[in-house]
Amino acid sequence: MLTPFDENREIDWDSLERLVEWYIAAGVHGPFVACQSSKMFYLSDAETVRAHEPTTRRQMMRSATT
Repeated sequence: MLTPFDENREIDWDSLERLVEWYIAAGVHGPFVACQSSKMFYLSDAETVRAHEPTTRRQMMRSATT
């Protein structure tokens, strides 16, 4: 999964939320967060943990309805 950044090279959290929704709508069952394409080597530990939150939350919501 890609990690969107803003013009200040900070994670664009709103875009990350939309991207998770886009992946889910496209049929992805479990986006892989913080992989090499997402600049994982440049993220702090706190950013990496926070980047997992929208995916985890969305997957939990999805599991609760199935």
